[in-house]
Amino acid sequence: MPKRLASTATLPLGDGAAETQAQTPAQTPAQAQPRRAAVLLPLPLAGAYDYLVPEDLEVEPGSVVTVPLGQRELFGVVWELLPEDGRPAADDGGGKALPLERLRPVIDVCPVPPLTAVARRFLAWVSDYTLAAPGAVLRMALSSPSALEPPRPVTLYRRAEQPLPADLRLTPARRRVLEEMEESPARPLAEIAAAAGVGTSVVKGLEKAGVVEA
Repeated sequence: MPKRLASTATLPLGDGAAETQAQTPAQTPAQAQPRRAAVLLPLPLAGAYDYLVPEDLEVEPGSVVTVPLGQRELFGVVWELLPEDGRPAADDGGGKALPLERLRPVIDVCPVPPLTAVARRFLAWVSDYTLAAPGAVLRMALSSPSALEPPRPVTLYRRAEQPLPADLRLTPARRRVLEEMEESPARPLAEIAAAAGVGTSVVKGLEKAGVVEA
């Protein structure tokens, strides 16, 4: 289990621009991205966990990432990037941080904008003010993990250009679908079915017959 680091309440509440500059210094070609990240998870935990940042991933404070926790994969927010040798945790009596080789790696970076420094400071303030665990406050802020997932592709359907097969059985429901799709732009399956007053299986049946194509 990655070592727990300092609570999110340690984030300064001063000038946002100054904090951003302090947390994301300009990198030169000779500087490598820190490979240790403190990731806050949307769980009722007191602080963040250390994770290893793979060399092929680019993260910054505020990046939304997926990380392993036990047998699960969870969304989390990179609260800060740390030196490779870590630092003593604020809540463990000054013990040494786990070495990099014992850390579990970040799985991926989600294709969403990073959580801003202002937002992270606000979450820290809410945690302090309400005495709630920082991870619990983060969970409320994120609302739902599905909101962080990339949008699922939508399949659009249209009338095929070829003539109707001679052996096609045209039921009233199928006729309504074909009439609805006549000279109509491609649309989602559910929208076509609702407009024609039929079930989606009718449209799928026409697709199988080669009359409708996706």
